[in-house]
Amino acid sequence: MSCLPQLRTRLPSALLRPRLRRLTTTSSIPPDPHGNPVVVLPSSGQPVPVLYAGHGLVVVNKPAGLVAQGSNKQELQAGTISELLPLLQSHLQLPTPPHPIHRLDKPITGCLALASSPRSARALAQAFERREVDKVYLALVRGDVGAREGRGEGSVEGWISRRGRRSMVCAPPQDSRDGAGNGGEHRMRRRPGEEEEVRIGPTLCTTQWEVIDYSPSQNLTLLRLHLITGFYHQLRVHCAQSLGTPILGDTAYDPLLSRPGPHPRPGPHPHPHHQPVARKGPLSRPPPQREQQQRELPQLMLHSSLLSLSRYHTSGPQRGKRFRLTVKAALPEGFVEACERAGMRGGRWEAERAGGVWVDGVALGREGGQREPGEPGTDGAQGADGSRAAPEAEQLIL
Repeated sequence: MSCLPQLRTRLPSALLRPRLRRLTTTSSIPPDPHGNPVVVLPSSGQPVPVLYAGHGLVVVNKPAGLVAQGSNKQELQAGTISELLPLLQSHLQLPTPPHPIHRLDKPITGCLALASSPRSARALAQAFERREVDKVYLALVRGDVGAREGRGEGSVEGWISRRGRRSMVCAPPQDSRDGAGNGGEHRMRRRPGEEEEVRIGPTLCTTQWEVIDYSPSQNLTLLRLHLITGFYHQLRVHCAQSLGTPILGDTAYDPLLSRPGPHPRPGPHPHPHHQPVARKGPLSRPPPQREQQQRELPQLMLHSSLLSLSRYHTSGPQRGKRFRLTVKAALPEGFVEACERAGMRGGRWEAERAGGVWVDGVALGREGGQREPGEPGTDGAQGADGSRAAPEAEQLIL
């Protein structure tokens, strides 16, 4: 089972000509190792690679620790997407800051989609809501998924509910005879002045999974996860509680790193990228041993690898016609190092670590050395039948 879209054999030449341009910047910041331009967050110095910009869409490779959820506050907040948006506006010379379309958990890396205009934001939000966007993740999990499940691929379908900052697999609701749950959301405060606790009732969630590689020496499995539905912490819950193989570095759902109990009481997130909320009065420091343990916590090995969605031409002879755009983010250095330490160096693993951009299945740019089937050298995209796309197609890549 492959979650990548079917490759087509030829890229229509008319697609390559209408108003294609290479967005440039006067910034002296060097590109990332894969040739993508970057913007740098002032508060942390973290580089954020820009993978694609065009047709109302901007895709960046989100670093771990960046809060991708929007806020109602107007002021910029360090370490959040509100700090990133004006940088992208300036870099891409947009009239307004990009608009967030979906969210990624703070420790997750990879493809994060933004809309370059309010009109595009509405259309893209509808595409996500109607599940017209393919979302593929890579996860390094603790355990042998293939041996536990007796197969190399499959799907997980079950009910998940949310309580506060945690979700869990649960029984179906009593009124689920038709196969659909209401997933109603409720907010409550335990005490006056405390943060609201979000509770969402049982929701039917589906994840497709495929084993990419396994390390017998480290007992680690590299999984490709295709997110069919979208629920709070869905992939993390399905890996830990349904497959029985928690994601490496998941301090919320790995029993070796989190506190026991089906409903852990919400509290400060122990992930090393967490920025605690400032409080009044002196703060008691944890014991030195605990500080050292928190500094040594591994990064969450969950990466938003690929987004694939339909876009429409807005000008030229192809105006109004649809094409399939696929953007893939290269794995972060920490993820690559963890896989290599586990001995994963095979062909399938090498294919997963690279990134790139495809239009109707034809590669327009590449990161790393791995190519999609039928992709040539650097002189333009090529179909499986050997037909070459014009070099101007490369200009779709920033």
